[in-house]
Amino acid sequence: MLLALGFITISRSAIASESNDSPVETSDPPTVTVEREESDASTEHDQAVAPLAASYPEPTFSPSSVTTDVRQTGPVVLTVTGVDEIPDDQVFLVQLSPPGEPWETVATTTIGAIKAAGSTVSIPRDELQTVNNYYVQLSNWGVSPDYYGTLVTPQVAINVVELPMPSLAQSEFLVDQASPTAVELQMVDYESYPDDQMFTVNIGQAGTGWQMVAQPTVAELRANNGKITIPATNFPSPGSYNVEVTNWGLSSNYYPGLIVLGAGILVGDVSAPALVQSQFFVDETTPVASVTLTVTNLGTAVPDDQLINVQYGPRGEDSGWLPVTQMTMGALRAAGGQIVISGDKIAAPGLYDVEITNWGMSPNYYPSDFILYAEISVGQFPPPQFVEDITYTYEDSTPDVQLHVEDLADLPDDQVLNLQIGLSGSTSGWQDIGTVTLAELRASAGTLTVPRSFLGDVGVYHVQLTNWGMSPDYYPEIFTAGTAINVVESPLLSFTDEEGETITTQEAAADKDATVNVALTGYVPAGAKLVVTVMDGTSVVYSSPATITAEQSATGQYSFEIPGKYLKAEYGTPSPKLTVVASLELPEELAEATVNDAELELTVVATTPASGVVVATTPASGVAELAKTGSTALVLLCSAIALMGIGLSLRKYALR
Repeated sequence: MLLALGFITISRSAIASESNDSPVETSDPPTVTVEREESDASTEHDQAVAPLAASYPEPTFSPSSVTTDVRQTGPVVLTVTGVDEIPDDQVFLVQLSPPGEPWETVATTTIGAIKAAGSTVSIPRDELQTVNNYYVQLSNWGVSPDYYGTLVTPQVAINVVELPMPSLAQSEFLVDQASPTAVELQMVDYESYPDDQMFTVNIGQAGTGWQMVAQPTVAELRANNGKITIPATNFPSPGSYNVEVTNWGLSSNYYPGLIVLGAGILVGDVSAPALVQSQFFVDETTPVASVTLTVTNLGTAVPDDQLINVQYGPRGEDSGWLPVTQMTMGALRAAGGQIVISGDKIAAPGLYDVEITNWGMSPNYYPSDFILYAEISVGQFPPPQFVEDITYTYEDSTPDVQLHVEDLADLPDDQVLNLQIGLSGSTSGWQDIGTVTLAELRASAGTLTVPRSFLGDVGVYHVQLTNWGMSPDYYPEIFTAGTAINVVESPLLSFTDEEGETITTQEAAADKDATVNVALTGYVPAGAKLVVTVMDGTSVVYSSPATITAEQSATGQYSFEIPGKYLKAEYGTPSPKLTVVASLELPEELAEATVNDAELELTVVATTPASGVVVATTPASGVAELAKTGSTALVLLCSAIALMGIGLSLRKYALR
C-alpha cells in the first residue's frame, strides 16, 4: 500500500509560546516546510519508522522559554519532558535559528542520550555569542530510526541578554528603638531577570555572622513592586545591622557574576524632628526681612544627605503650596536648625501656612514620614504698656504693689513675658521678679504684682515687662514696657512751738483763740487731708476744716486756729482736760499706709487782771453804753470806799 505524504507547514501559532514570563520579546521562528514524495510502503524508510501503529508522545521543552546572559560561559542546558515512553534509539536533530534565519543543525542526539543527560539537551555557548532571541527545536525530519508517522518539532526560545546589575534604591535605614518598625528594601534594575532568578537576603551584626531573612524570586519581587521586607524582629536591640542581598550559591541564577548589595540599619533614638515654635506674628505696619523657624531633634544618627522640603502658602487661597527651599540634614545642622522664610513671601496681611516634611524626598532615611506645621500671621500686634507712669508706696507698708498693663495683643495664651525690677542708682542691675503668660494677664485684667520683698529700701525702682529671651515668643519684635515704683518715707505728724521744736503740751488762754502748729515730714501726696480735732475725753469739742495738700511734698508746717469760744476756763481745773489730735488722711492709692496721729495736751488758763484788778470781758456791742455807765459808777464807788477808810482811820487815831 502506498502512503501519500503531502506538504507539512509548521507556523509560530503551532509552536508553544509560553516563555516563563520573561519580558524579553521573542521573534517568530522560521517556518519549516518538509516535502516528502510518494513511495512504496515496503521501502527501507517505511520499515525504519514502523510500526506506525504504535503511538508515542512528543517530547516537549519545559519551560518553553529560557534566558541567559551573554557573558555566561558553558552551554545552555534545556530540559526535555515526555521522553520516558519514547524508544531510546529515536533520533532527533538539535537545530538552532536566530529570528529570520534558517535552521542550523548543531547536534544529533537520541532519546536515550537525552535520558542519560537527565532529560536535558545542551546548546554550546559558542552558538549564542550575541544578544538576541534564539529558537531551538528537536526535529525528526529525515532521521532514522524514526518512530513517528509525522513531523515532530518541539521548540524552545532562548533569550540571550545582558542582564544589568541590580541595586537598592536606598542603602541606609533608621529605626526608632522606642517603636521599631519593619524595614523595606527597594530593589531596582531587576525587571529583565527571569522569574525564577533568586536572591538571598541576609542580616547580621559585626562579629555575629549572617542570618538569612528571605529568599525571594524575581516573580515575587514583581508582585511586591520590588520591595523586600525585613521584619523588626530581626533587629531587636539598639545598634548597627548589616544587610546584604546576593545571588551567591544559588542554583537558579542567571547573572554571570557575584551580586552583593549592601545596606545598613541603625536602631536608636530616631524620633522625628520638631519645631521650637509653630506660631509667628508679624506687624503689618513694620515689614520684616524674614521669619526664622527653628527645628530641633536633629539626631546625629540621621545621615547628612537626608533631604528636607520646606513649602508655604497663603491660607484660603488657590495658589496651593509654594516652594521655600529644600535642605539637607547636614545644611540644617550647620544652620543650627534654623529655616528662614524671607519677608517678601509674607508681605500682605493674612495667615500663612508653612510645612516642613521628608515626604517624597530622596534620599529618605526616616522610618516614617513626618510633617511639621507652622503658621505666620501678619497683622497688628502692639506690645503691652503700663497704665501707671509711677506708683508711690511707703517704706513701712506691707501689701504688695500692684501694677496694671493694657494693650494685650491677640496672641496665643502661652506667650511668656518677664517682669524685672531694678533700684535706681544701684549697680546690681535688673532682678527677675518672675514670668507671666498672656493667659494669666488676661485672667487678672492686666494686673501685675510686685512682692513687697523687692521694695526694701527707700528709692525709685524701675520695673520693666519684656519678651526678651522668652519662649515661646510670638511678638514680631523685642519690646520693653517700663514704669516706676517710688518707695518713700512714711508721713510723720508732730506738734511744734513757734521755734519749730516738738512739744507735747501747750497752754491756751480761756476764751481766747489759740494757735497750734503741726509739722509734717515724709512723703505727702497731693490731695492728702490734714485735720486738727480738739477732744474732751472722748467727746469732740472742735474739729478744724481739712487742709488739703495741693502738691506732692516731703515736708510741711501747718498752723491751725482754735476759736476761743471752745476754750473755757473750766477745762483748766482741776487738771487739763483737752487733747488736740492731728491726723492725716491719705489718697486712695496710698490708703494702705498707716500714719500715726499726733497728740497735744492743751491746758486752758484763766485770764489774770493787772494790779489786782479783775478785768471783765468785753460785753457784746449791743450793751456798750451800759458798760460805760457801769464803769463810772464803779470808780465812784471805789473812791467813796477809800475816803470812808481814811475817815475810819482818823477816827480810830482820835479815840486813842
